[in-house]
Amino acid sequence: MGKRNTSTLKKRHRPAKGAKRHAAAPIRALLGPGQKILDFVILRHLGKGAFADVYLAQEVSLDRLVALKVSRDLGEEDRTLAGLEHDSIVKVYSSERIARKGILVINMQYIEGANLDGILKQMNAVPRAGDPTASGVLEVVRDLCQKNSFSPDVIAEREAFKSLAFEEAMLWIGEQIALALDFAHERDILHLDVKPANILLTAHGKPYLSDFNVSINTKQTLSTSLERIGGTIEYMAPEQQAVFTNPNPEELVGKVGRPADIYSLGKVLKEALQSVNISQGTKWVLERATAADPAARFQRAGELAQALRGCRQVIRIVRTFPAEDLISKTSQKRPLLALTLWGAIPQTFATLVAVFYNSKIAASSFTPEQAAVFRQLNLYFLPALQSLLTMVWVVALYKILPLLSSPDCFLSEPAKRKRAREELVKVPRWGLVVSTLGWLPCIVVYPAMIHLLGGPIPLTAAIQLGLCFFLSWLIASSYSYLVHQKIVCHNLYLRFVEGEADIHELAMKDLVKTLGYVKFFSLLTGFIPLFAAVISLLMGAEFSGAGVTLFKVMVCSLIGGGSAGLFVSIGLGQKLTTIVLALQRSGIRRGERD
Repeated sequence: MGKRNTSTLKKRHRPAKGAKRHAAAPIRALLGPGQKILDFVILRHLGKGAFADVYLAQEVSLDRLVALKVSRDLGEEDRTLAGLEHDSIVKVYSSERIARKGILVINMQYIEGANLDGILKQMNAVPRAGDPTASGVLEVVRDLCQKNSFSPDVIAEREAFKSLAFEEAMLWIGEQIALALDFAHERDILHLDVKPANILLTAHGKPYLSDFNVSINTKQTLSTSLERIGGTIEYMAPEQQAVFTNPNPEELVGKVGRPADIYSLGKVLKEALQSVNISQGTKWVLERATAADPAARFQRAGELAQALRGCRQVIRIVRTFPAEDLISKTSQKRPLLALTLWGAIPQTFATLVAVFYNSKIAASSFTPEQAAVFRQLNLYFLPALQSLLTMVWVVALYKILPLLSSPDCFLSEPAKRKRAREELVKVPRWGLVVSTLGWLPCIVVYPAMIHLLGGPIPLTAAIQLGLCFFLSWLIASSYSYLVHQKIVCHNLYLRFVEGEADIHELAMKDLVKTLGYVKFFSLLTGFIPLFAAVISLLMGAEFSGAGVTLFKVMVCSLIGGGSAGLFVSIGLGQKLTTIVLALQRSGIRRGERD
């Protein structure tokens, strides 16, 4: 995970007139165990920052453990934190200034755990087999804070955290910290020093944002903001770093806003996840969070929290998907091409059925003139119709191709994301349109044209033509719909919702009729062998002698193929049902890990 330079910077410039010059050093003399300061007895030293020392102390009057932060009386951290009552921000109980010593003592909530910086360093230092785990994170926290027992009320939280994949765990921590930042930002407070060392994690996996020492109130005057602005260079946003290097910082300090904290949190998450393979959605979200241009980042920390939550949902959804089959595996790299090729298989089989049956059965009762017309229709009309409908199919796919090849727009342009999803969920329906227009018109066109150009056609021949084309439509429409829907739901849909806040809610709207269609077309495939048998019984009387053998082969092959296809469709239908239900399942509530 790499070595970190955690040095914290304060702006070095000539202070504005009347401004207070801040010393950048903590109290040098450490307090020892047993020493008393105000109403507190020092138990042990917890850590040292650039501006303060933090101790575990016993508050005598209330008989409770607290974290005591002792620093020079330079800023307004106590007042800042006092106004930030959030579940993921370290609480301030009280503060007191010792004027004669120039010391500020802040009495804070004691978080029994470890900071993310120490956790990541420890995990990086210890060789391990395989990727890091959420369980491993908690083991490190336990070792660092020497916490071995847990109260019943936090055991469930600990088990929930342990059940997460490492990426999920880091995303959940990031989501909670982003919500804490959003809470602070709404109260005009910028943290400006978000880094692993300032993110605390309890032994049951609950994160807290700490150390508002260099935070600023955006409603303060420019001179005050200049005096207080600081941070840690590795995690600073470019516009925040520029304040330290520009000879005229007054021109830049106003550009340091909420996106600066968002950038820092993005850097923290990138660092935490750099040793594991992360999902494409997580990559997109973190790239946007750490964009060099503040305008290209999330503008609210709450938006980042929603995007991280959406990434967690994607990971959980994929985990509940059925195992990959041949269709999904061959659709990973070229999903749109796979949609066309897999959809072409039932269309091709339907064509073979139509041409073979009609030429061997229906056309057997045609006159030479009618047979000639029949051949011309097969030679010109059917290919022309299929070519026209192929163009319709290509146009339908082209609508989503540019959006699929430019996924970054999904994170920054909600309107494009919405349009892309709308076009995507239409793809299987367009396949139905192509199948229907490719086969059902033939039921009328073929008999009509043969009758018109070749003479009166026997009623039985017209019925046979219609039944064969209807059978072809059944094959082409049912199987192509199931295959198209499988590729859309398994391989494509999640790409079009990456970074969204609640994927389950979107799926409920986008795929509202999908399960009904899946059941209907799965049922249709069951009628294919039955329908073929009925057609065969109606036509069987026309065959005699050597033709009987051919007829039996045709009947057996069609019924056998239809029966085999039924098992395939049942499997596809079950997988699709599992996938759609996983997409539509009630989502993760805000703040939950599950």
